Amino acid sequence: MDRFYQRLAPLYPDIVPVRSEKKPLTGGVLLMPAMLCKGLEFDRVFIPDLNEGNIPSKRAWEKEQMEEERRLLYVAMTRARHELTLTWLEGTADRPAAPSRFLEPFLHLFS
Repeated sequence: MDRFYQRLAPLYPDIVPVRSEKKPLTGGVLLMPAMLCKGLEFDRVFIPDLNEGNIPSKRAWEKEQMEEERRLLYVAMTRARHELTLTWLEGTADRPAAPSRFLEPFLHLFS
């Protein structure tokens, strides 16, 4: 994650890593992995790229791995106080994409 912030810092000088104590977190956009947001709450949560192969990861083959990825998504989703935005790609004929299997219980809400 530190390399991610190092790449963004020159482009966005106000970006602050979650673990940083240098600046108070007041406003703006906070980027963090789901594993770091447990116990926190935010007015709005945006979870992008919820496609099969991303969540669950292509590397999650075992049942325990799959359940851990489901729990992480649940934790991320339940951090929203007021607004939760979930996005996924629809894909094309050349590059098909499907929503994450974890979204199946919710897909009727988006139709």
